[in-house]
Amino acid sequence: MHKDPDQHYLQAILAQTPLRGKTILEFGCGAGGITRQLAPHAARIIAIDPDRQQLEKARTALTGNAVEFIQADDGMPDLAEGCADIVLYSLSLHHIPCQQVSAHLRYAAARLGRNGEILAIEPGASGPFIEAKKRFGVGSGDESPAIQAAWEALQALPGWQVTGVYPFMVDFLFSDVADFLRYKNAGVQESEQSCNPELADFLAQHRAMDGIRLGSERQLYRLIRTQS
Repeated sequence: MHKDPDQHYLQAILAQTPLRGKTILEFGCGAGGITRQLAPHAARIIAIDPDRQQLEKARTALTGNAVEFIQADDGMPDLAEGCADIVLYSLSLHHIPCQQVSAHLRYAAARLGRNGEILAIEPGASGPFIEAKKRFGVGSGDESPAIQAAWEALQALPGWQVTGVYPFMVDFLFSDVADFLRYKNAGVQESEQSCNPELADFLAQHRAMDGIRLGSERQLYRLIRTQS
């Protein structure tokens, strides 16, 4: 399975803000999927995640780039104020416990320089991949309460305003049905996996020249300061 083979995350970000010469503070980088897209365009990326194993995968894939990886259990390492130009939440804000989101946003905002901005990419509500999650139990299930809480926290961040909400689509590309089943049933023995007729018909509807493509909506939120 390949996430976002056409680099739509990068296209969406570049459509809203230039990256050349900028330092990006990325929260929730995971295995570095979005980090890899950004690295050739930014001066520096400080990529943070609580998961050591995911960070090791990201380090392996990004050797030689101007990227620093930091493991932090609470997602808030000891970084100097004003150290970054852009804060990016990579599909991560809704994973922060609801009672901690506001504090995390304040911490992140304090890491930005005078003209800094906050970008938050969050899951949307449409697309065949979202339908697959609902109908066939793919992925992380219903995240809508956490996503709503993250959105409300963004709107309530003191001294900042949401200047726009930009929807875009990304693809999950599966080489074939077996590849999809491995992703859907991670941890299940391959011999135990099966594709029921309803699921087989759904996947057939989304077959493309290069495999099975399931689109998923994303929302890009952009925030700027309202006061100096």
